[in-house]
Amino acid sequence: MKISIILLAYKETEELFQQQMNALCNQDVVPSEVVLVDTSAEQKFKHLFNLVDTTFDKQYISSPGSYPGEGRNIGIKKASNEMIAFLDMKTIPCLDWIQVAVNSMRFYKSDYIFGSTVFEANSSFQRVYKFCTYGNAAHETLPGTIIKKSFFKKVGDFISFARAAEDIEWRNRVKSVENTVMPNKPLLVYKDLPKNSFELIIKYVRNSFYGAILDVLKNIKEAYLSLFIILIFLLIPRWNYLLSDWNLSPFYIDDITKKIYFSLLLLFVGYYSLNKIFLKQQQSNLYTVLKYLSYLIVFYSIYRWNELLGEVSLSISLYIPHITKLFLASVLLASIVNRGIIIPLNNKVSYDQLFPFYWLRVGLLGCILDLLKAPIYIFGSFFALLKR
Repeated sequence: MKISIILLAYKETEELFQQQMNALCNQDVVPSEVVLVDTSAEQKFKHLFNLVDTTFDKQYISSPGSYPGEGRNIGIKKASNEMIAFLDMKTIPCLDWIQVAVNSMRFYKSDYIFGSTVFEANSSFQRVYKFCTYGNAAHETLPGTIIKKSFFKKVGDFISFARAAEDIEWRNRVKSVENTVMPNKPLLVYKDLPKNSFELIIKYVRNSFYGAILDVLKNIKEAYLSLFIILIFLLIPRWNYLLSDWNLSPFYIDDITKKIYFSLLLLFVGYYSLNKIFLKQQQSNLYTVLKYLSYLIVFYSIYRWNELLGEVSLSISLYIPHITKLFLASVLLASIVNRGIIIPLNNKVSYDQLFPFYWLRVGLLGCILDLLKAPIYIFGSFFALLKR
């Protein structure tokens, strides 16, 4: 079976390039063609690619400034074969990648198969980041994916304007057409995790921002509904005070803040339960907005707990000293435990890699990333609506 590999390159090191070429040249089933799409401005890989001595056909395409989705679209148009595979320079395949992947496609009688990737850490910082996100488990990835060109046309091109998250959006489209198919063992290794805090922050800001934009564009009506809910959340506490002679106005609503906030909380719980039990869809823009607003409602309720008790003359037994501090400390501890112990263990990180104290570093980094992601995602959503 003839396979064309679309290999995306940007500004990776020559060492990674050599590793990738060695892996492709020594595959158990050697590809018939490699289309290298170089998006660097200086055509960094042209000379190196021409020097590679191999049996497969080579095509070099210079597309400076192209984002990943646009680069892959260009490569697919130039590919000569019906079977297409995707790689990037940072994701190195095992030597039996093509053979195992194609055999799995035949076994499942599928038109595609996703990549199955584990992530390699070479420093203490990378190891902490790896444990709080990917762990030691294999993850579904676009690199390593093999697909028939006819099925790709059915799914559609990659979104070309997005700097990140376009691979997730495309994989979700594939799943909407055909059931998920993935090898039962890892076949690729990702070798370029962020090396320091600056690289990691840039990556998370970029991915969260573009992820929000793509979520909005996927369902613009749902995005406007999310915006409407946010405006309600912000406007409702001031509703009665915006009315002239508010206590005599027919539009005055007693305890409107409590009623609306409680309704939003019930809406989130109902939406989550419906999606979890019946729909089982990917998390949407509406789900994310409702989730964040629910967190704010719970925090606001806890913050005003003792004050509200005094207003309604409830029993003193319900009064809790320092409730806000206790609540924040409990949430922080639960988040650290979740990101530092539960998620890593679910991703096949062993106990001896986390204990006695390493889990604290892992959990703290995970919490910082969660706090960073939320405001960037919301900002990206508003940006997308304004551009729309």
